[in-house]
Amino acid sequence: MTKPILTIVRGLPGSGKTTYARKLAAETGAMLIEPDALLVRGGVYWYTPERYAEAKKWSFELVIDTTNCGGADVVYADVLPKKEDVQGIISQYKYGSYNVQVTVIDMPLLTVDESMARNKHAVRREDIERMAREWQPWEGGTTNASY
Repeated sequence: MTKPILTIVRGLPGSGKTTYARKLAAETGAMLIEPDALLVRGGVYWYTPERYAEAKKWSFELVIDTTNCGGADVVYADVLPKKEDVQGIISQYKYGSYNVQVTVIDMPLLTVDESMARNKHAVRREDIERMAREWQPWEGGTTNASY
C-alpha cells in the first residue's frame, strides 16, 4: 500500500494557490481542502480572524482524517506564512501510526501591491502587509509552483 500524499500549497493572497491547488487536485485525484472555502456564505466571503481560525481548525481536522483514516491524497491550500505554520501540520504525522508523504509548494512571492490587486477575497492591506513581513520560504524539499 502506498503512502497518502499531502501536498501543502502556500502563498500570499492572490498568488494563485487556489488555482494551482485545484488544478493539482484535478490532475492527481486528490481531495482539495482549503479554509477559505468554509468562509463563503451565499457567494460572499465572510472573513473575521475568529471565523478563519475555526475554518482552519476544521480544515486541518479533515486533512488528518482523510490522509490517516481514509488513506486518500490531499491538496491543502492556505497562506501559512511562517515555517512554524507548516511544521505544525507536518508534526502531526510524526506520532502514532501516521504514514503520509508531505510535499510543500511555495507559490511565487508577490509584493503587497500585487497581492492587493490580485486577491479575490478583499483581504485587508494591513493583513497582507503582516503576512508579507512574516513570510518565510520553505527550505529543503520546496517545489516552486507556477500556474
